[in-house]
Amino acid sequence: MDATTQDPIDTAATWHARIDSPDMDWAGFGDWLAADPSHRAAYDSIALLDAEIGAAAPAIAALLPGGLDGTPAAAGPVTAPGQLATHYAPAKPLRLEAMMAAADEWLIGFGAVAGDATLSATGDPVEAAANLFAALHVADAAPRARIAVAPIPAAGIGAAINDRLMRAATR
Repeated sequence: MDATTQDPIDTAATWHARIDSPDMDWAGFGDWLAADPSHRAAYDSIALLDAEIGAAAPAIAALLPGGLDGTPAAAGPVTAPGQLATHYAPAKPLRLEAMMAAADEWLIGFGAVAGDATLSATGDPVEAAANLFAALHVADAAPRARIAVAPIPAAGIGAAINDRLMRAATR
């Protein structure tokens, strides 16, 4: 990873997202931490934030329609756009869990599934979350009639990505 040109917080977030990966570059991570005291502070901030989000996950899941496991949430008044069954939705039909595109589809790839555009070629869910809405807008403006999206693992932030994609696919 070229960590020399990125903001330390962005780089720390990338390292933290990869920490459990079997191909984690531990030597590169150690070198990055040692290169500047601000790197350790940035990484500690990201790790602390992740722990706080993890602790709040049950409360967050309770607010999401379908929670994190797809179980329908109790009905109640809609108080924010994110509670609607549809939130942002492209004008074109959206197909999820696509391993390849049909001739009339613009494929948004992820990880090993290459596409016309990708959320993250490395399978990084943090990068995918950051690229999600831009990729949907690009696909919506593309010359193909439909949009297909590669599978996104449902663990961690992937659950939120999949929630947004399911809402975008709802017509």
